[in-house]
Amino acid sequence: FGLIDVKGTLKYALWESFDLGVFQGLSRDGNPLKKSFNGEFEQMFNSVKLPK
Repeated sequence: FGLIDVKGTLKYALWESFDLGVFQGLSRDGNPLKKSFNGEFEQMFNSVKLPK
């Protein structure tokens, strides 16, 4: 479990901080940080699986 994967993709919990510029100029293993799901909330929400 990590909030930033090895490719520099930020999970939803960090999107707001990303938008505020908290991660500006930072990278992970040389990859610039970016939002998961291209920052598309609907796309992210539709991928969530509900527990049975």
